[in-house]
Amino acid sequence: MKFKAVLFSFLMAGLIFNACAKEIDTTDYKKDEISIIKKDEKKDIRKKENHKEISDEEKIQSINESIKNLNIRYQNNKIDEENYNAKLNNLNLALESINERINMNKIEISNLKNLKIGMNMVSATIDGQTRYFKVYKPSDLKEENTSLVFRFHGSGSTNSVDPAPFIKHITKSYSLNKVADNNNFIAIYPAAIVDDNNNCGWYQKSQDSDLKFFDLIVKSFLDNFSNVDENRIYVTGHSSGGIFSFELAGKRENIIAASVPVSGQYNLMDKKTNEIKDLDFLNNNISIPLRAYNGTLDSIVNYDAVKNNMDNWIEYQNKGSKDNYKENNTKIEDYNITIKSYEDGLSDIQLYTVHDEGHGISWDKIAPSIWEFMNSHPKK
Repeated sequence: MKFKAVLFSFLMAGLIFNACAKEIDTTDYKKDEISIIKKDEKKDIRKKENHKEISDEEKIQSINESIKNLNIRYQNNKIDEENYNAKLNNLNLALESINERINMNKIEISNLKNLKIGMNMVSATIDGQTRYFKVYKPSDLKEENTSLVFRFHGSGSTNSVDPAPFIKHITKSYSLNKVADNNNFIAIYPAAIVDDNNNCGWYQKSQDSDLKFFDLIVKSFLDNFSNVDENRIYVTGHSSGGIFSFELAGKRENIIAASVPVSGQYNLMDKKTNEIKDLDFLNNNISIPLRAYNGTLDSIVNYDAVKNNMDNWIEYQNKGSKDNYKENNTKIEDYNITIKSYEDGLSDIQLYTVHDEGHGISWDKIAPSIWEFMNSHPKK
């Protein structure tokens, strides 16, 4: 029994740390935006997400018990030093994450000037519903030319009682925040609505509300922080958050400077008529810079569909030729990437193909290159 208790403690701590460090992303996309969805994968991950809610106090108690048992094992030579240090580091990170969440500065958007250094949770009311977003404020922001970088999470199903479950894992040690520390930008993490069926994502009927939510956040920062540059507002997102980043690249092209969707796509084609949709943003000569990251082995967002949809974006949104491009190969850490840069059109459009990678492209690896693209494309 004692061994089972110890094993349970380690397993629970591992689950807690993974939930803090890795985004769960099982997107039910709009049919227009997706070609292939593996039902078995969705079911497996949803089973993990639908476990019984555990309180922060219970998690802290479990982690402390795991640390205690880990120390006993190490003292009795049951585990080598390398594994001991790795496990201890993971447990301490999980503990730090929970304590950070408990002690986080929580304010309403009307009090946005009261942001503190580090992580903040901000609430706002849109269409009578309370919405939430996290803000990471670095300690060394400059007095001018500060950027805003929005990062939209993926979607899935949840039984969590937390009103913003898919930004719960975002802490000060998150990959994008590490980049923000040295690059004069504020990172913003909006939370999508959890609907009556426990689904959470940007693909739902709350789309107009999501656009209003984005607009309110942007306006509030511009009204309250004189150092924020209205020409340096950027969006990125994963999975359905990537779809929403495409959406904003069209519907908020007057506000944002560049968009970087990850593991997402956007279909301009109406499948019923097999014609390009009649969208307002296609009927002007505005197109913002965009770089998309997609994996060749993605079983949720089909890579061939990504290429077709990017061709349509180039021709009908960017007013360029899908056949006029340059390709070159590069590496980002251990990722082998082919860069497809389109040569004409209204703006700079790139497709970063990540070879032998699936839906879960690592933000730890690509976050610096995402910022490199954004930073080189302020609004003209």
